[in-house]
Amino acid sequence: MIETHECPGGCGRQLPTCVVACRTCFGQLPASLREAYNTAGIYHDHDGLAQAEALALRWYADRERANNAIPVGTRKNENGTTYQWEGRAWRLVPRSELDAEAWAKSRGQA
Repeated sequence: MIETHECPGGCGRQLPTCVVACRTCFGQLPASLREAYNTAGIYHDHDGLAQAEALALRWYADRERANNAIPVGTRKNENGTTYQWEGRAWRLVPRSELDAEAWAKSRGQA
């Protein structure tokens, strides 16, 4: 039975342990990390490969932490349009969804 691990890129694919990430997630790595990983693999440089893999895994972990650092609450832009954080994106909040107090607060009038 082949040992597997979950792709560190966050796609959820199961991969053999000899592969650092799926093709799609590997393509999201910065070019310098992809190049270091590929070069080490071509020349059978096991130390270089381990170092490149560690750097790639750290890059994925840093990206995941950044994606999970979500803002809280509402914000408004310079023309007073109000947005609310929902999951991974800001959503435009129509005035009809805001109660009078929240609307006044978002406009800096409370």
